[in-house]
Amino acid sequence: MIRRAIAGLLILAAFTASACEDGKRGQPFRSSQGTSTAVQENDCAGPSSQAEITASKSVFDKQCVIAVADQPLRLTFHNDDNFQHNFAILQGKGGESVYASHFLDGSITSTLDIPALGAGTYRFECNIHPFTMNGRFFAPRIGK
Repeated sequence: MIRRAIAGLLILAAFTASACEDGKRGQPFRSSQGTSTAVQENDCAGPSSQAEITASKSVFDKQCVIAVADQPLRLTFHNDDNFQHNFAILQGKGGESVYASHFLDGSITSTLDIPALGAGTYRFECNIHPFTMNGRFFAPRIGK
């Protein structure tokens, strides 16, 4: 009986780990709807110098954000939960942080001024809840 329980937990852990990949190299990540999907740049609205994202029930309402490379982004962050979240941008899953907001209290809206990032594909996440609150951050070069 104990062996079955341990085997079941190991299978569940393996499934959970594979469902939480960050979408890098076309691999699935867990979306805010709890499904696995590979998010591509053309799945996002944008690019723009302004964007909005909402944190609710420990998930983001968007799977991707698209900004313009080498230009700052003004992000309106709605925290609809009654506890803290933040918005961080990393160079891939587990990569170096290139931006992280302060922790934002629940039930507030805050404007985040994200400095210009070089062209590329990044990961965004909440540092407190990185497994359920994450997505892709695209910064394409426009023109030239």
